Amino acid sequence: MGLWAALFGKKKKTAQEMAARMNREFRERIEREEKMPILEDGTPNSHWYAREADRLSGLDRNCQAAAILEKGIELCRRAELDACVALLEKRLVGVKGLIDLDQIGEEVVAFLKSSTEGCKQTDLYNEFPERDTETLRHVCYRLADAGRIIREKAGRSYMLRLPEQNKLE
Repeated sequence: MGLWAALFGKKKKTAQEMAARMNREFRERIEREEKMPILEDGTPNSHWYAREADRLSGLDRNCQAAAILEKGIELCRRAELDACVALLEKRLVGVKGLIDLDQIGEEVVAFLKSSTEGCKQTDLYNEFPERDTETLRHVCYRLADAGRIIREKAGRSYMLRLPEQNKLE
């Protein structure tokens, strides 16, 4: 121990202690930045916008998620952060796809409400010729998974009906 340390009670820090302190400070800075849509230097935090949109999408609030992403894209464009714009635009395409699926789902439910017995999934394809069959299949699967419709195997297709419609046999 040197004279300075003996007089003032300071001991020399080891490399491990210094690395631990730097890691702790780095984690604290990252945690602070993750909670801020705008960083301390005034630039937009694209990661915050992406995480917030993911959180809202997880809550089936896709329109709000799209609005958050559009705001982030606008701010990143102003700051000329092209990589951030590309990241957020990619997320926006995915969220808008979910919004489209939600709208198609509402159309399917409305159609089933107008039908007294429900309908076969293959008949649904004929009712919505402007929609891709794969998209309609995915929408029906999601609606059944959410409990909004009942989807039962019927031959080579599925019988679709609302839970409140009585099953006719």
